[in-house]
Amino acid sequence: MPDTADVKEQLESPVLASLLGLLAHDLRNPLSALHSNIGFLAAALAHVEEDEREALRDALVSCESLASIIDSLELVSQTLQGSTTQPAEPIRLASVIAEVVSGSRSLASSHGVALRVDESATDDAIRGLADREMLGRSLAYLLRNGIQYSRGEYPVTVSVRNAGRQCSVVVADGGPQLDASLREVAFSAAGQVSVKNQATGRYGRGLGLYCARIAAERASVQLVLMDPPAPATNAFALSVRRA
Repeated sequence: MPDTADVKEQLESPVLASLLGLLAHDLRNPLSALHSNIGFLAAALAHVEEDEREALRDALVSCESLASIIDSLELVSQTLQGSTTQPAEPIRLASVIAEVVSGSRSLASSHGVALRVDESATDDAIRGLADREMLGRSLAYLLRNGIQYSRGEYPVTVSVRNAGRQCSVVVADGGPQLDASLREVAFSAAGQVSVKNQATGRYGRGLGLYCARIAAERASVQLVLMDPPAPATNAFALSVRRA
């Protein structure tokens, strides 16, 4: 039997980061096949009763949720291994927003939440300097967070605000307001563990806000909280340098 101290030392080493990455990789392959097969069944059985179609839609949404968890594992693994910021390149923000919103609509529908894109977020002329993939992942985490906690009175809304050489991609929602005393810890690993154990507020599901910050940093973007536009109760902004 291995010595307990030796096992603890191994788990605190870079080996743990690599193991998390391997675990995410091994989970992604069967999940991809499952998602594909359920999608095939949903298309082939379009004539069945609404209850059966709803069950298939729920299964697809569950696959998407698992895929998000796997993405989180990969991000945490890469962070533990010291992954660096990705090169920032000029990108069309409207294109990134449209792609991420499209991928989030099934989750929003399953929660009965409206997902709205403000006209400001459709302007193709706005260019930002960021890594496209990581910016998209950070935005996806923020949308998922807003959808999961929205009460339905206010749609989860994406907008873009310009301020000189910076512009912000803003995600606003009408869910439970973040406790002011816990706002900062929402974006840290230790803070996430602490508030999860307390099961308070809107910190009870997943590591969305923590992983949103990791992805934002790797995208050369700053994730900040901002005053929400009425009648929203929360707003998160991805501050991007203008190209």
